[in-house]
This record gives sequence, structure tokens and C-alpha cells, in this order.
Amino acid sequence: MPSFAESVRANPALGTADVATLQRLVTDWHLLADLSFADLLLWVAQPGPDDGPGAEPRAFRVVAQARPTTGPTAYSDDMVGHQATAAELPLVASALRAGRVVRDGDPQWRDRVPVRLEAIPVRSGGRVIAVIARSTNMIGIRMPSRLELSYLQAASDLSTMISEGTFPPKDSRTDLSRLPRIGDGLVRLDPAGVITYVSPNALSAYRRFGFAGNLLGSHLGRVTAQLAPSGSPTDEALAAMVSGEAFRATEIDSVDGTLVIRTLPLLRAGERIGALVLIRDVTDLRSRERELMSKDATIREIHHRVKNNLQTVAALLRLQSRRVKAVEARTALDEAVRRVGSIAVVHEMLSQGVEDRLDFDHVADRLLGLVADVSAPEATVTPIRTGHFGEIPAETATPLALVLTELLHNAVEHGLQNRPGALMLGIRRYRDGQLLGRGGVVPSVGRPGAAGGDQSRAALNGAGQNGAGQNGAGQKGVGQDSAGQSGAGQDSAGQSGAGETGVVAVNAVDALPDEEPPPALRAVGFGTDLIRIEVEDDGQGLPEGFDLASSGSLGLQIVRSLVSGELKGHIEIAARRGGGTRVLLEFPTASI
Repeated sequence: MPSFAESVRANPALGTADVATLQRLVTDWHLLADLSFADLLLWVAQPGPDDGPGAEPRAFRVVAQARPTTGPTAYSDDMVGHQATAAELPLVASALRAGRVVRDGDPQWRDRVPVRLEAIPVRSGGRVIAVIARSTNMIGIRMPSRLELSYLQAASDLSTMISEGTFPPKDSRTDLSRLPRIGDGLVRLDPAGVITYVSPNALSAYRRFGFAGNLLGSHLGRVTAQLAPSGSPTDEALAAMVSGEAFRATEIDSVDGTLVIRTLPLLRAGERIGALVLIRDVTDLRSRERELMSKDATIREIHHRVKNNLQTVAALLRLQSRRVKAVEARTALDEAVRRVGSIAVVHEMLSQGVEDRLDFDHVADRLLGLVADVSAPEATVTPIRTGHFGEIPAETATPLALVLTELLHNAVEHGLQNRPGALMLGIRRYRDGQLLGRGGVVPSVGRPGAAGGDQSRAALNGAGQNGAGQNGAGQKGVGQDSAGQSGAGQDSAGQSGAGETGVVAVNAVDALPDEEPPPALRAVGFGTDLIRIEVEDDGQGLPEGFDLASSGSLGLQIVRSLVSGELKGHIEIAARRGGGTRVLLEFPTASI
């Protein structure tokens, strides 16, 4: 179905200003529907192929519909897109031709429901551009109450303004989701700003706002100005604002509550005959918002303090490590410092936002930097990341950070073996077969692993054969701009004074929905929607008879526990073709 703007522009007689007027009208016409207790249909003429300029239209089309929240609807089905001839819509055609409100004396029957019809011309730039058909369901009609009479009188005034082209105003707001509606509270003012009618909800709102007197007959602007605390707009400005002299909306706080007030001047022949004031009590809403803000601030403060405490623990462990003479004990303390530091990085990122998800790219960059910093002094390790992890839940970030820290550290320690090199982390995320970048979908570069994994493997193979020269971590790795210019290419390896250079390639990809999972994952019941992270190095490889399940390494035990428990995933560590070690970590994306 075409959009509202497309449907309106189907009439070539309507210009840009006319379309804008109709868009403002349908944004705000729920006021008329609620005040009228009636459905509204916006009919736009559909000129025929043989109709010349100024010809009387022979067909109309419904481009918008509004139902009342204050009464029963006259149309149970969606009328948008419905078409009818001028002969079938005599009231609409008459209102378009005469340029005034036209009412039908007797109700018409529609689906066994009596409906009273009224046609309101919509004027823009001095000419009628559309017609509103107002349809009132007459079932259950009784003697109207004072509230209903006030509503109907206000609806009649708004109808006159629409036919005269003074409603909606040109500066009408388009975001009305938080502004009051008719049912929230209605006050009718005379031209002097004195209250002539106040609905029960509006009276209750002002009672809660702190007014204990009789509103009827009072000057609304002065009453509101007296209740507003110091620091609000001046009494004169606030009094004029609430007196209905202009189309305005404002929010006013007092010691007792908060009100959202919207004023709509009522005009007839260009003269102000009074105003409608819509009032909504948002005291509880603002209170909940303040509680949420306080809660968010408390959560951020907790993360900040946890981060500080973890950094303090890491500092104490670091001091203790410097005093320990046993190499094995010092190594254990240094590993503890690294693990505590990776958790602190996550809490630091969480302390900087209010969301329960965080951008893991920043965490990965910090972890890459930390691993590079703790490498051997004689080995220059250049961390490089290509692609993006994106946002992940906070509860997943900590175990994933710990796992990456252990895998990266093992790769640097056993893969580079105190040699200079590049620590490359490549991420690829796919959706519906397309590669996702930071700004959205980017041109596809192939299957997962083709762009990330194969390039990283090319760098890895080049490093093993050529000593990370120009064909090693430079052009064949993650690109000359990434690896070569970052110091991991020919200059880094050649000028470092080291005999050879190693490379650790880390590749993380999102598996495509139609990609077949590896046998290991099919065995544990995973589907094809998963995250795959591969870490490869060209080091000395695994010891003979290595078994991850029975490994006594504390770091690998931590990794295995976190992957199977927190990430609900699977990890494999095996010998790499051509020498070295290959780690495959996979877990379903449902866990993140």
C-alpha cells in the first residue's frame, strides 16, 4: 500500500505546501476525533485522465483514517485506500465545492449501525485541498453530559478553524507522543483566559499540582504562575503562555507535581474566541524516570568501583610478584594480574554507559594492547584489529574477555616465542549473506573465512616462510595500511634486530545461516547461527599427546569452563597444518 505522502501526491493539483498541510493535519487530528466522538476519513480528489485544470472531481480516495478513543467507532474495517465516486459522496463533493462544513440531516445505516455524517473542507492557501468526513456512531445516543457538550462545542470550533485554514498551525509540532490528549484533561478558556469549563481529570491534575481552590472562573495563567516554583519562567510569561494566546506546549514543575500543558487558541474569522488547554499529570512518570536515572547512575558507579577494586587487586598482586623470588610463583601471580585486568576492562566500559550491552570492539582493542604490553621486552608485538565485534550483552562480555585474553596470551607466548610480530584480530559479521560493517551493509567479499581467515592465514604462512617481510605481515596479512604501516611489516621485522618474526592470526566471523556447522558442533546440537573465532600461530606446536580435556594448564581449564558454561559453546585446540597451533572457538549467537 502506498504511503500517506505518496497517496496525496497522486493528485497533481496538490503542491508541496498542500502536502505539508495535510501531513500536519493527520498528525494532530486525533483531537478532533476525540472531541467529536467520531471517526475521521480524509478524502482527496482523484482527477481522471480527461479532467482539465479546475474540473470538478468525479472520484475520491481515503488517504488517512482516525478513530476516537472517547466513543465507539463507525468503521470496523480499515478504510485507507477506499475509493468512491462523487455521486456516492454527495456531502464530500458539496463541501469541496462550497468550501464550508456540510451536515447530513438524517443518519445513514452502515453495517446495521446508524451513522451521522458531516463533511469538513480542509483549506490551504485560500483553497480547499481535501475533505474530512466525520462519521458518528449513533448507537447508544442519550442526553449528553456537560463534558460531552463541551467536547462537541470544541469540536465544532476546531472544524470551523480547519475549514478556514487556521488549524493546524504551520508551526505545529510533529512529535506529539508525549503531549496530553483530550482524555488526560481539558480546560476551556474565554478570550480573557478565564476558565469556563474544566474536566474532572484536569481538576484532579491541578489538585495534585497544589491548587486547592475553585478553578472554574479563575484565570488559568495566573493560577499556574502562582503554583510554579522560583526558577521557572517569569510569572507574566508563564501566565501568557497558559492563557491560550498561542499554540504552545510546556512542562511545569511544582513542589507537589509535574504537568504537561498544551494550549490551542480557538479562532473564528481571524479573531480569538477562547482557547483549549490540554493538561496531563506526569508526576508519577517523571518520578519513575528520576528513579531510573538514579538506578542507572548507581549501576555505573558500581561498575566504576568494581573496576577500581579490581585494579587495586591487580596492583597488589603485581607488587607481590616483584617480591617473589621463585619463578613459578612469579609467573602465577603475573597470570592472575592479567586475568583480573581483563575483567577490569569490561567493568570500565560498562561504567561509561547506561545500557546493558557494550561495544566489544573497545574491549578487544584494550585486550590486544594488554597482551602486547606483557610480551617479552625484546619482542615488538603490534596489535591489529580489522572488522567489528559489535555490541554484546554485559553478562557475556566478561567470560568472552577472559577467554580471548587466555588465547591471545598463549598465542603470543608460545606462537611468537619472544619474536617480533603482529597480533592480528580480524572480525567478520554477516547478515542474510551480506557483510556488515560499522555503518551497515558493505559489499560482500565472500564466505566467512575468505576475507578474514584466509588473509590471516596468508599472513601466517608468509611469516613462516619469508620472515614477515613484504609478503608476510605486510601486504598479505591484513593489508599494508594495517600491518605494513603499523610496524608489523618489512620495516618492523627488518629493523628490530631479531632474526625472525612470528605472526599470530586471530579471525572471528559470524557464520552464515546456510553454512554447514563443523562436525564437532553438530555433535553437541548447535545450529548454523554461531560465532566462530580462530586463533593460529606458527610456533612450536602442541606437546605430544596433548588433550584439552585432561590438560593441567590453569588457563586452559578456565577457557574450557567459560566456553562450555557461560558461552554455551565449544573449543578445539589442534595442530596447525604447516606447524604451530590452531584454536577454534565457536558458540551460538543466541548467547550474545
